[in-house]
Amino acid sequence: MEDVIIVAGDLNGHVGATKDVYSCHGAMGSRNADGERILGYAESHNLTIVNTVFRKCDSHLISFYSGSTRTQIDFVLVKDRDRSLVTDAK
Repeated sequence: MEDVIIVAGDLNGHVGATKDVYSCHGAMGSRNADGERILGYAESHNLTIVNTVFRKCDSHLISFYSGSTRTQIDFVLVKDRDRSLVTDAK
């Protein structure tokens, strides 16, 4: 078996909930330029953003609060082939 690679971090991007040209997408909000880069990186390296594929209420997705702004900027990515190993993430 190959090593399981996990990329996780406070990536400061908003990938948004839009389903479009990317096979992976976010779970809430709208996309910004940094989110576009995160999605492009994930797509080009065959990664799935696993903490966006499980149905969660927004309060469990939010990882950044500032005044009235609430958004998700923390992400966990794994190789597409390892997606089935992840049973939950937030």
